[in-house]
Amino acid sequence: MKKAVKEAERISSKISSPMIVDLFESQGSGIMPYLKNALKTRLALNQTESCFIDFKRSQFPLFAKDRYFEFLETYNRKDKVDLIRLLSVPLYDIVKVSLKDNKPLPFKLYKEMTDAQLVQARLFSQKKMALQSSQTWHQITVKFNFIDPETKKDVVKYNVLERRESDSSEKDWRICKLD
Repeated sequence: MKKAVKEAERISSKISSPMIVDLFESQGSGIMPYLKNALKTRLALNQTESCFIDFKRSQFPLFAKDRYFEFLETYNRKDKVDLIRLLSVPLYDIVKVSLKDNKPLPFKLYKEMTDAQLVQARLFSQKKMALQSSQTWHQITVKFNFIDPETKKDVVKYNVLERRESDSSEKDWRICKLD
């Protein structure tokens, strides 16, 4: 059993990054945390654009919106093959258990979205000086505005998508956090 767990951890470490969102930058009052976050986001987006030819920061919120609805449709179909393609390993494990045990997800899914905007981008390396592109991750946080069908009020959620530098296709962006 321990061997299987170690093997799963080894595989998932190559598919999903451990860092989700840089919360320390988004918290705090005043102009300095805001400017620091804006600068880090701009630098990370510049790096992401130079690394991925198919990445355009102005089009990413629309892509993230499409990816979210693709996940929602796949989840409703209970298609595990497409779910593993769309989600990071830890998030896939949560969804898989939910489907298997026929229990609700620990987060709410919405069918109606009014807006999506890019709010944060970060780079993460598994090692201090990552020499291999498979060890460097690009993570982008997108703010989604949904409409709750029960209360008819706006609901704000922050979802994170990630991609390794070694990934070659735009389809390789995976959802790694659903708020």
